[in-house]
Formats: sequence, structure tokens, C-alpha cells
Amino acid sequence: MPINLTKHSKIWIHPDGLLPDKIVNRLVFQREVRPKDELTFFVNQACAERTADKIALLKEHGIKIKIIEECLEEKFDDEFLIGFAKKVIHRLTETKKVRDTVYATDVLRLMKVVQREGLYSDNDVLFLNFNDTREIMKKYLFGCHTHGMPDIHIFGIDLNYCEDFYKELIAKIKEMCGDPPYPDEEVCAIPGLAFIPDSINLIAYGHLAFQATSDNIISGKDNSHDGGEEILHAVGNDPLLEEAKLALKEGHVRKKPLSNFIEDSDNDTSPGLGRR
Repeated sequence: MPINLTKHSKIWIHPDGLLPDKIVNRLVFQREVRPKDELTFFVNQACAERTADKIALLKEHGIKIKIIEECLEEKFDDEFLIGFAKKVIHRLTETKKVRDTVYATDVLRLMKVVQREGLYSDNDVLFLNFNDTREIMKKYLFGCHTHGMPDIHIFGIDLNYCEDFYKELIAKIKEMCGDPPYPDEEVCAIPGLAFIPDSINLIAYGHLAFQATSDNIISGKDNSHDGGEEILHAVGNDPLLEEAKLALKEGHVRKKPLSNFIEDSDNDTSPGLGRR
């Protein structure tokens, strides 16, 4: 029951088709650092059309591109989940709110159509190469904040042992969002973590519990609901990318003291780690 650490998936959705240079640069960097890994980048149709030059560049670097709307027609997931995802995607094209795009990625990352391409991580999570472990012998892998609180900024599931997970996932979505589900303003305020089945001990599967991931992951906070878009689209240096390059130069990932993490949280209403 392994989680493969050499296959990765990322998601970017923008209702107007914008794709920040910072996202492109991070993906290219990820390929350069771990060239033997597989990397799949999911984008919505608008991004594929409006930023065709950037998409072509990513393909040149060996990054697999998948169009979200096309993937949802593959019927790889349960019809209920597919229908829910389509409604969520439709909503964000109308509202064009950052919160709704975040919510859409929260839903998509949990689905088989994304998970079969590899371990999901947000666009402000970078995997380095200080540990050559290829897999973790667990059914699940979640993100985990420094103080132990779990998140789904990283999410992986062994699809060979996933049927119970998806049965419980669908049951929770029906309970919270209705059957058929209706993604209104209140529903789209629910964090994706809330959908994870109660039977799973998320902390036990947090990435900080495993050296293969804790020693290899650099993460940021620029994909939050509040101000994240401005940071990503801003011209200039990318602090996350600079931190990753410094880690490569120094030969290790800097561990952030808990006191600093708590202080940052007090001064920032955004989540502790990236959300997309």
C-alpha cells in the first residue's frame, strides 16, 4: 500500500485563463530538480487557450498537461463526484472569486482522476531531492502544519485501497452539500479537509511524520484566499523559489521554529501553507 513519491500532480484554475509566471517557473524548477519524476499539471480550458505559449513551454520541459473539463468527461470517478465537480467549476466561472477556485481545487485533488496521475501538492509546495526514497508504505499522505494540524495542501491516496475512502467521502459531501449537491456560498466556504472521512487519523499520515517528505518539501503561503492572487501575479523575485534554491545550495531544508510559525499566523489570516 505505497504512496509513490516520484509521480506528482498540480492544479491551476483561473476563470479568465491567467497563468502567473511564478507558477510556470516553479514547475520548470521542479522538473529540473527531480528530472526522473513524472509531473502532471491540470489546468482549466480557459488557461489552456489563453496561455498556450506557457503551456507549450511546460510541455517542452516534459510536464504532462491535462484539461480539467476534459478529464471530468472520462468517467473515472463516481458519477456523484463528477457531477459535484462540474457544478463547482461552473460556479467559479460565474463568480470569478478566488475562494471558489480554491474550493474547486479542494474537490478535484481528492478525486481519482487527479490521484491516478500522482501525489497532489499545491503550487507553493516544491519537492527537493535530499532523500531518494521512492515511496511511503502508507495508504494516505496529507499535508501537516508545523504544530501538527493536518491539511490537504498535500494529498495522496493508494488507489488500490481506496473504495472505503470514496464511499465515506461521498457520504460526507451528501451530508454537507445535499443530494444532489448544490455548491452555494455557504457550501463553498467549507474547507476541503472537512470532507475527509472521520475514520482516518489525519495526523498519523501527515507529511512531517516521514523523513522522505519532511526533509524534501519547501512550502509557502502565497495561494491564500486573501491577497494570494496579488502575490502570485506580482512582478519580481519569487521568495519561495529563492528559498528552494538556497536549500539546494546549503544541502538541507530549513526547519521553521514553531514560535515563528505561530507569530506568522497571528499576523496573517491566511492558511499556514498554500492552498492551490
